[in-house]
Amino acid sequence: MATTTFPFFPFFPAELRYEIWDHALQEFEPTRPVLHFFRRRGCWVPQPLTESDPGYIAGRKQLGMYFRTDLLEPDNQLVVPLVYVNREARRVALAWFRKQGIEIRPQPDGRALLVRPFRPELDALYASWQKFFEFYYEPVDRLCEPDLRGQSVHLHSAVGRIAVPEAVFFGDLPLTLVPNPLWLEHFTVLFVVINPQPEFDDFPGPWR
Repeated sequence: MATTTFPFFPFFPAELRYEIWDHALQEFEPTRPVLHFFRRRGCWVPQPLTESDPGYIAGRKQLGMYFRTDLLEPDNQLVVPLVYVNREARRVALAWFRKQGIEIRPQPDGRALLVRPFRPELDALYASWQKFFEFYYEPVDRLCEPDLRGQSVHLHSAVGRIAVPEAVFFGDLPLTLVPNPLWLEHFTVLFVVINPQPEFDDFPGPWR
């Protein structure tokens, strides 16, 4: 009968153990593009323009409204059993993920929640049919709220890749509005998801 343990592993030289841990971590490929889900409003946040912001004019009080990808729900969670093998494996794994830019969020029960942050140069933001109009009109609605009404506000978003279901193109929304470059100035790629749609409740791993 095949054994599931290797009792001699702890006696290997540390360098060899670390190399084995590192090799086991390569399967997670944190630099591959993934889908992030638009689930709710609240990512558009106003704040004063600074000198480094586009549209800034010295001497004027100006506002910018930014799409904060760090406020997206943590859908792209990595399930890493290696983190719970032993202390050495946990230390090596967490250090490796930090180097890859993965967020490590300690949980009350002692677990480490590993979250892949949105990377504009790689990842796409997916708006389902049920959420698309909410995603599309949120900037306009936010500009009409009392704290911003009547003000000159510059909209900024680093999101360059948008994914939508094919059903969007069979609705009442004009194709020229998918998406609107007025508040997605870095938009370059539109992905159309055909047939079964990704669901953010399917499993905790990343959608690729």
